[in-house]
Amino acid sequence: EAYGWKRVNKPEKFDVITMSLGSTNVTNHCALYVDNDKILQTMIDRQSWLAPYGRYYKTYTIGIFRWIGMSN
Repeated sequence: EAYGWKRVNKPEKFDVITMSLGSTNVTNHCALYVDNDKILQTMIDRQSWLAPYGRYYKTYTIGIFRWIGMSN
């Protein structure tokens, strides 16, 4: 039985989206997909905020991951 994180192609509620923002080719940011093309952003020393998951963030998306559970 599979468990842990599963890579998916299209985000659904509560999926984690990893991104490479800026001029780097490594994952340096992640956000939580909340629904209706909106993501929850968080940063140290800043208040969390909702942002549109549109062209900008989609361009820098490295992967979309869904939690499918833990083994017993």
